[in-house]
Amino acid sequence: KLLREAPSPEMLARFQREAAIAARLDHPGVCTLVDAGRDGDTGQAWIAFRFVEGQTLKDGVHFGGEQEVLAFFAQAARALDFAHKNGVLHRDVKPANLLRGEDGSAVILDFGLAGMRRGDGDLGTLTEPDDIFGTPLYMAPEQLEGSAHMDARSDVYSLGAVMFEMLAGRPPFEAPTREKLFRSILHGETPDVRSFATVSKDVAVILATCLSREPDGRYESAAHLADDMERALRHEPILARPLGPVARTARWCRRNPLVATLSAGLFLTLTSGLAYVTHLLGESEDVRGKLTLANARLQQQIDLVTLAEQVQREREIQADLEEGWSYAVGATPKRAVAAFDRVLAKEPTHASAIVGRAFAGMGRLEFGDAPNLPEDSELDWVRRLLDPSAPLEEPDDSWTPLRLYVEGLRVARWWPSAAGKPSYPKAYEYFRQAALASPTPQFHFVQGMSMAASNAGNSEGVGEACSLLERHWPDRAATWEAIAQFYFTRDPERSEAAMRRQIAIEPSPAPYCGLARFALARGEREQALKHVDAALRVDPSFAYAKTLKKQISE
Repeated sequence: KLLREAPSPEMLARFQREAAIAARLDHPGVCTLVDAGRDGDTGQAWIAFRFVEGQTLKDGVHFGGEQEVLAFFAQAARALDFAHKNGVLHRDVKPANLLRGEDGSAVILDFGLAGMRRGDGDLGTLTEPDDIFGTPLYMAPEQLEGSAHMDARSDVYSLGAVMFEMLAGRPPFEAPTREKLFRSILHGETPDVRSFATVSKDVAVILATCLSREPDGRYESAAHLADDMERALRHEPILARPLGPVARTARWCRRNPLVATLSAGLFLTLTSGLAYVTHLLGESEDVRGKLTLANARLQQQIDLVTLAEQVQREREIQADLEEGWSYAVGATPKRAVAAFDRVLAKEPTHASAIVGRAFAGMGRLEFGDAPNLPEDSELDWVRRLLDPSAPLEEPDDSWTPLRLYVEGLRVARWWPSAAGKPSYPKAYEYFRQAALASPTPQFHFVQGMSMAASNAGNSEGVGEACSLLERHWPDRAATWEAIAQFYFTRDPERSEAAMRRQIAIEPSPAPYCGLARFALARGEREQALKHVDAALRVDPSFAYAKTLKKQISE
């Protein structure tokens, strides 16, 4: 392994630390260190590891079934446990860092992000407290939050996430943006692997235990995980147990605090109300009137719970709609259809989900030659849009916000059947009308408005879209990305602040590069290098960060 670029002191220290960590781990399941040093002529740092023949799981390794998967990951868990017992956490367990040898053995690679346990139990690293390292698809929630109090259970989570992908053909959580991915990992329901693959109940329980959002719900150590996997291999009872009703209820309450609180209030009202009514029946002469009052109070509590459930349901529908349209416009039809189908399962006549599903399926044989539209005259306009030669129509009072949005996609040539040159000014007007006419704010309407205005060179329109984004969605990374871009030359200070907000919500390389450019403009070369290094930690393949680093270093 070579440190190809001119190293900063921080990077060189991390490289040297990796060599020191690898030297401590002499185990057949760990790619052990052979030698390390620096080239006398070029000064280039290098580490030499033992050669292992095989493929990483990222390279498309094929397992012959559940038993082979269990055997491989039991070995990997034993290797992780060895590292943990030597005071080392890996922190970046992912398919690219798990190698399957020619003999089927598991070997763990790349301890470049590893941390070492100090005597006080805290993780000693070269990172800042808020730095996030690793690969988000496989990160434990506490690692994603930048917690300094990680332990072996964080690596157990990551190993479970990789095993889930090997069995299901997809990681536990997927989303079109890092922001939505982070939100799913931190707050979403962990899927059951049996929704995607045929596996035994024991394996499903093992994975559910690994992927518990709370560390206390996971295996205490990688050794305990390996023990259970080996029991499953021998067809013996495993020690992990599926969540019982009490634990499931507790988790549901943490995910739905509003509904849970109101439900608890309803239960207390019912209990106290029953006691109160019993008392009235025994002592009061005016029982009927007081019973009516008690019943009214009870109904009020029931109505509040019902309202909270409706709010929660609407939030879920809105999140799926945004995900569906994001995937659909981004030409990722299968994921778009899955998101829209979740909406239709809750509300079969939801117009936006019906149209979005049709949009995602247009021209794609795996979804049929024609969209699945109901016989509803209100959606006949969607059928017309299937014809690329259909003339554009001028909007009238009958156009709904949804139709304005879809017509905007069409004139911007983001609609699959659209032909000819795009008209971004007209698309902007359609998106703007859709956003302003919608009874509830729709993120994809305003995002379309911002993109079309930007392509049309309409700075006033972009500014208006940014104001709407900030007003309605201040917790979205995409909001601050749009604001940072809009103010980049107009108000550098505001742009820089927006980049920092974006990073706080969803670390990504682009805003770090923007911060580097601002630092360079102020003559702060070392600070600029730190920002570029942060960008490359998030995404080592980000080309602009590499180019910018080269420019700064010259």
